[in-house]
Amino acid sequence: MRIDLDQTKDRGAFIKSRRVYHQVSVMKIAGGFLLVSAFFHILGSILSGFSTVGLFLLFPAALYSAFYFGLLRGLKWVAWLALVCMLGGIAGTVLELLKPSTIPDWILWAVVAADLGAAVFLARSLFLK
Repeated sequence: MRIDLDQTKDRGAFIKSRRVYHQVSVMKIAGGFLLVSAFFHILGSILSGFSTVGLFLLFPAALYSAFYFGLLRGLKWVAWLALVCMLGGIAGTVLELLKPSTIPDWILWAVVAADLGAAVFLARSLFLK
């Protein structure tokens, strides 16, 4: 039986394209967590009465929304940037939880949960082999 080399090349391309498709779909899930985090950032800003800290929350909300559209396109550099921002966001939110704040604690915990979910799926998409 003769093996056609074109078939093996096609199979390799198929496996690679399937891996890339899975990587992009995991990025889309991470993007969903980013949108949830952006929602809680906006809600926290509103519930704080647009205090100084509350107004600061609008910047990450806009940034995370922009990351979402980059992740929908499957841009790997956006995933790396979003991962770094998620890890920094988790640290900043935990620091905010340690002191009295005008933002309700349940909002901050929701932000931590959404950021952690996004970070997990971003790491999975970036380190998927």
